[in-house]
Amino acid sequence: MEKIILYDEAFEYEFGEKGTDFYFHIDYATRYSELNMDFPHYHQFYEIYVLLNGTSTHLIEGEAFELRPLDIVALNKLRLHKTAYHKGETCQRIILNFSYEAFSKYFPLAVQSYSSLFLEAQPIYRFDDHVKENLVNSLNKIFKLSKSISQINELFIANSFFEFLNLIYINKDSNRYTKNPLSNSADQKMYMIASYIHNHFSEDIGLEMLSNHFYLNPQYLSRQFKKTTGFTVTQYIQETRIKNAQVLLLDTNLKVTTIASSCGFGSLSQFNRVFKKICKISPTNFRKSQSFATLGENF
Repeated sequence: MEKIILYDEAFEYEFGEKGTDFYFHIDYATRYSELNMDFPHYHQFYEIYVLLNGTSTHLIEGEAFELRPLDIVALNKLRLHKTAYHKGETCQRIILNFSYEAFSKYFPLAVQSYSSLFLEAQPIYRFDDHVKENLVNSLNKIFKLSKSISQINELFIANSFFEFLNLIYINKDSNRYTKNPLSNSADQKMYMIASYIHNHFSEDIGLEMLSNHFYLNPQYLSRQFKKTTGFTVTQYIQETRIKNAQVLLLDTNLKVTTIASSCGFGSLSQFNRVFKKICKISPTNFRKSQSFATLGENF
C-alpha cells in the first residue's frame, strides 16, 4: 500500500480532561527496545495503538501478540498491557487515548457497538489494503486538523476520530489477524505461563505449582522466565496482584481487606508490605491520592 501516513516526531494533541467522560489524546513517537517498559501498565481510558513500521510484540495480560505495520490494538480500560520492541529495530507508532461516555446519553447503541471492539479476547485488527487506506485517510485528517488553528477544531477532530472507529467496526468481520507462535519456543512457553498468572493471580500459585502445571523443571522455569520477562516468577506474581489491586482500589469501594484477599494475598499485613514495596505508598493512601490518575505511560 503506497498511501503515506502523516507523522511528526513527538507530536501530541489533547482536549478534554483525563478522568472525565470525554477525553481525547493522540501521540506520535519513535520507540525501540531500550525504551521497553519493565512491567505491563493500564489506563483509566480506552487506548488504540497503531504500529506504523517495523515489528513489535504487544503483551496483553501476559499473552504475546506479534504486530506488523498498520496493525491496530484496541485496549479496553484497565487492561494490563505493554509493547516490547525488538533489539536493533526502530519503530514509529501512534497512540490514541480517549473516553467517550458523554455520547452514551445521545447515541447509546453506537457507543455500545464501538466499545465491543475493545472487549475481544484478541483485540488486534489487521485489514486488507483498501481498508487500511481508508483508516490512514482518517488518521491523516486528525493529524491535519490537530496542526491547524481553529476555534471549532475539536469538533472536526472528534468527527474524524469517530469515522476512524466506525471503519474498524464495520470491517471487524474481515479482520485478518491470526496469532502466530513466537519464533522462540522457550519465550512462547514463558508467555503462556505469564498469561496463566494473569488469569489465576487470585489463587495459590508459585514456582512449584507452575512447574507441575506446565511440566517443567523448576530450575529451568525460574531461569527461563527471568530471561524472557525480566522478572522472577515470584516478582511477576506479586506485580500482577498489585496491579490488579490498584484497579480495585480505584474502580471500586471494596474494603482493603477484601481487595487483599481477592488478589491472592494470605493476610492484610502481607498485602500492605508488598504493596508498599512496589508502589512506595500504602494501599489506603494510594486510593486517596490516585483517584482519576493515569497509571503508566504510553508505549
